[in-house]
Amino acid sequence: MKTSIARQIARIVLEGFSDYRTRFTDITLGARDRFLKADWSAAQNAASDRINLYQVAVTDVMTTLASQVEASYLSDSSCWQDVHGAYLDLISYRTDPELAETFYNSIYRKVFRGEAVNPRHCFIQSEFDGFKVHSARGIYRSYWFNDQSQQQGLVSQVGQILDDFQFELPWEYRRRDIRNIIHALQKAQPSWVRRSNVRVDVLKWVFYRNKAAYLVGRLVAGDDLQPFVLAVLNNEQGALYVDALLCENDSVSVLFSFTRSYFLVDARIPSECIEFLHTLVPEKNVLSFITPSVSSSMVKVSSIGIFSSICTTLLISLSSHRVSRAW
Repeated sequence: MKTSIARQIARIVLEGFSDYRTRFTDITLGARDRFLKADWSAAQNAASDRINLYQVAVTDVMTTLASQVEASYLSDSSCWQDVHGAYLDLISYRTDPELAETFYNSIYRKVFRGEAVNPRHCFIQSEFDGFKVHSARGIYRSYWFNDQSQQQGLVSQVGQILDDFQFELPWEYRRRDIRNIIHALQKAQPSWVRRSNVRVDVLKWVFYRNKAAYLVGRLVAGDDLQPFVLAVLNNEQGALYVDALLCENDSVSVLFSFTRSYFLVDARIPSECIEFLHTLVPEKNVLSFITPSVSSSMVKVSSIGIFSSICTTLLISLSSHRVSRAW
């Protein structure tokens, strides 16, 4: 009897998590359209909805459990060892099992509020540590700067990087943006501009926050790596422009440390994105990229998203004739 009840509880929790992820993805996928249309009111509403989404999902699961499972079973701690095992079986085929574990923990802590955590009943350590899921076509594009016609090569490759994102809106003044990116890079990282055979990896996903879109990448030469971020704005007249370059190690570290507001990024396999970001600031624990969203009593940090706030004072302004907006 307990086994069947445990499976029922596990299914209800997973259904709640799956519904949460679907709604979360819908909000995230709309970020591109809102950015291109300069629909800032909708963007603000979406950000608010996204923040509330997790707790709403947890509350919905608790309501379903209360209506479909007898209270005596729900509060029986011995039953939750079987729930844990059944849930683990169910999430083993997902591409986001770590997030599913965290959602389960949120429900568990709601049921046993204030009680000591039993490590056999919840996920203190992920069962999927070291388990890697990879996208079939990879998550980033690579470009090469070589020592032949270096300046011309930079112009060509930076232009290609911008063009590959296919934002569906034209660049306001593409040549100016390319020139400003190169000048900013030469000023902030002169040694990298002079190096030969540099590979540039840029995530295919765009990070959206408020009125900006962010392109995240890294320069690689041998064992050396330099992170960078490009901030793109909509001029609200049907065109885009690159407003800023962030290419200092400390600045990028801050970028993925703050939690005042969040990026929206369509990372279908979250662990892949976190793995890439970890290469940009390897001194940080992987959990530093994950937004804490549940009570501090949780044994695992929740993964509502990998979205963190941006410190605009650290961005190098590219367009001298423009004033950076509040992002």
